[in-house]
Amino acid sequence: MTGAARNRYRSRSDLPVSVPLQVDRGPFATAARDGSRCGDSRAKSSLRSCVAAGDTSPFPGVTTAGPRRKIREFRDFLDVFGGLGRLGASSAGTASRPVGGRLRCAGRRRGWRRYARNGWQRLRQSQLRKKQDPETEFQTDFYSRHRQFYSTGLRRANPGAALWKLRRRRGCGLAGAPGERSDMMHRAAELNGGPMTSSTHTTRRAILQAAVAAVAARAATAHWKPKLGIYCRYSPANIAFAGQEGFTCLQLATGGPISPDSTDEQIAEVKRSLAASGLTLVALNGGGNHLDPAPQKQFVRIIELAGRLGVSFIGGSSGAIAGQSLDQQVQAIVKVYETQYFPSCEKYKVRILWEPYVNPANIATSPVAFAALLRAFNDSPYVGLQMDPSHLAWQMIDPVEATREFAQYIFNVHLKDTEILWPVVHRGGIQPVDKAKWWRFRLPGSGVIDWKGFFTALADAGYTGGMNIENEDEFYYPSYDGTDFTEAFKEGFRVAHAYVRQFVPPGTQKTDR
Repeated sequence: MTGAARNRYRSRSDLPVSVPLQVDRGPFATAARDGSRCGDSRAKSSLRSCVAAGDTSPFPGVTTAGPRRKIREFRDFLDVFGGLGRLGASSAGTASRPVGGRLRCAGRRRGWRRYARNGWQRLRQSQLRKKQDPETEFQTDFYSRHRQFYSTGLRRANPGAALWKLRRRRGCGLAGAPGERSDMMHRAAELNGGPMTSSTHTTRRAILQAAVAAVAARAATAHWKPKLGIYCRYSPANIAFAGQEGFTCLQLATGGPISPDSTDEQIAEVKRSLAASGLTLVALNGGGNHLDPAPQKQFVRIIELAGRLGVSFIGGSSGAIAGQSLDQQVQAIVKVYETQYFPSCEKYKVRILWEPYVNPANIATSPVAFAALLRAFNDSPYVGLQMDPSHLAWQMIDPVEATREFAQYIFNVHLKDTEILWPVVHRGGIQPVDKAKWWRFRLPGSGVIDWKGFFTALADAGYTGGMNIENEDEFYYPSYDGTDFTEAFKEGFRVAHAYVRQFVPPGTQKTDR
């Protein structure tokens, strides 16, 4: 094919890729029959006889009347789309599909018979796949049609326009036979409110309506709107800083004005400070070993403090007994919680959350322990998880997978990263001599955690609770000057906020500073 002819066909959006050929009359009927019964040579010869006779009516947009140059171009056209001779005639007198496979206008000069043969093989394979797996009939059928269309070399021209012109000519589905509606549009019609009837045609309006219905369905789903804040000690200056930096929530450590001994005046002052800064107190933090009788009484008072502050969650450890098996410790924890804590939790509507912080007072440090505890409590409304991915990372536990597995039990989140000191690990292992530190806590983005995957897991679960940055990065120490943040510590929160902000919705943090 000449360069000019090739460019001419490449630039035309109405090139008849799978144009229905009227083969019920004249020499073209002979060509179609010859192509299906006697092979390619006779079909091609019959088609060329049509060119010599000037009969090209079955090809819309292509005429051979006139100068000999047009006849040459039309012969080149037949060379490229020579596989049309193998289409055969349908019962309605119309060839239903192009099977030229990878024939290309601007493609390499290869034998058209081989391309036609490959096209038939692929079509046959797709039919066999549909028979073997009826559930994938729609996907397989649509894929095969999509491949047939885009493999004809029109990718560089205007395939979308050509496809729409082709559809309008045929009044049917994507590259389907006349009267055949696409399986894809049947499913689109069902999404749009009902099945497609026999009088329905695959029109551009139907496709747009299906797209609008899909968008409306997605819009009806609740948007991911968690709260973004910090975890810190209470002081009026710290609360003011959090509000000025655009955070929307806080988790406070118990101690000072936030303690079981706080007076009503102190509690009221804390509430006024939070309200003035536009912050929500989402959780408290209370430590101690719950299987030790002394901390048990103190923790009951912390539950009462949460009720006075209007807080629904208290994070901390689960409790532990050294030297006992997991099952024995779980049974002891269940007994203590149900007898000592749950009456107060029910009264003040408080839930106890376990953080995977590895310490002697905690067994809830891994998915195995999470599952054992939650199963033993039988999904109690008074227990849950406070997810901190940094504690899982240095244990070589995937925080993203753990978050996905236990997403329904997560009610508060700490945002903290873990850096693995690989030079120490490579030379000393995870138990180096002299107890050398082989990992350390860092700000989000400075360690090994996949934060994109972590936030995606929370978003997929529809998590709307608090996500609080916990600054334990030694590069931004000292942390407190008395009860107030140091400037270095404040800068650490700013750095972490700037990094985390790219993963959370715009409404998660305040913008009107």
